[in-house]
Amino acid sequence: MSRKLIVGAVFALILSLTSLGLGSRSASAEVTNNTRFPWTLSLVNPCNGLTLTLTGEVHMVWYTTPDGHTIMRYNARYTGTDTAGAEYIVKVRRVMDHDQWPSMFPFDDLIVYEGVSLGKGENFQVTLTVEDWPGPGSPAYAVESVCRG
Repeated sequence: MSRKLIVGAVFALILSLTSLGLGSRSASAEVTNNTRFPWTLSLVNPCNGLTLTLTGEVHMVWYTTPDGHTIMRYNARYTGTDTAGAEYIVKVRRVMDHDQWPSMFPFDDLIVYEGVSLGKGENFQVTLTVEDWPGPGSPAYAVESVCRG
């Protein structure tokens, strides 16, 4: 009986110390904006040169990290057609890192468009990146396109 009691007490002590350690950690980020909104955009498919007209919803979350960066994350899902009538689903991911917020500059930006045809259209991925953009003016994004058949 005493052996079970000792094992139980040791287990309870380990569990309480573990939960104390996990419970005392501070949050890693403070969310400052969490919004969803409808959006319409036009995008050129780099694989066939046709323009897509898309509508969908954007989910935007901004948060501040413990070291003072403001991260802006955008996720979107669009549907629409290209000028030849092919239907598409396009997902967009965007992450902007403003390391001296509330100053807009400098910032890093990564935008990924993934387009999937629901028929005979060309599937594609377009990635735009910029690092330490000093601003103001239009950033010079590096653009990479991949055609997926």
